[in-house]
Amino acid sequence: MTTEKNIKNLIFDLGGILLNIDFQKSVDAFKEIGFNEFGNILDNYWLNDFFHEFEKGLISPEDFRAKIRSMSKAGVSDKDFDFAWNAMILDIPIHRIEALKELSKSHRLFLLSNTNIIHYDFYNADFAKQFGLSGLEDFFEKAYFSHQIKIRKPDVEIFEMVLNENNLDAKETLFIDDFAENLSAARELNINTVRVVTNSDFIDVLKQVIHI
Repeated sequence: MTTEKNIKNLIFDLGGILLNIDFQKSVDAFKEIGFNEFGNILDNYWLNDFFHEFEKGLISPEDFRAKIRSMSKAGVSDKDFDFAWNAMILDIPIHRIEALKELSKSHRLFLLSNTNIIHYDFYNADFAKQFGLSGLEDFFEKAYFSHQIKIRKPDVEIFEMVLNENNLDAKETLFIDDFAENLSAARELNINTVRVVTNSDFIDVLKQVIHI
């Protein structure tokens, strides 16, 4: 955990920080439609390049579904597949949105997320319905989604992009994430970091490291 410095810029992760997630929900949902192998596939997430390629927008949803389907004998429709795939996405508590609004009065806010087009379309539609806005981007000066920019964390290049495009000083920037590997990559560029436990409230941690 970093200590209080002259922090002017905050870069937020999405899943597990703003958006509650539960991978087991997707495992259970796939089981319900006869796809019992999905749990093992997800367990090997970090070893399966096609997950990373999908997050980088390098393969289409159709190709992603086909790749996953090839590992099971279950016949799963696109609709059922997407429903199960999106089951891991829970909610964005309103108090986290309110915290972002308050933080935006004193800091520049950015979003940096490893995601994919199926999830992106799902949570943005849900967000728009819940909060009456076009999408998560509305609360940030700029949002970076891996499937749109063809890079994902923990590639150092993705952090360089955020710093350079927005003229940010790394020493004045704090990155908030729940994965140590991502935080380590940010520190290579002298970005301050803080780790938040997945699905816990980031504001409680931020109060310990910056003036709010």
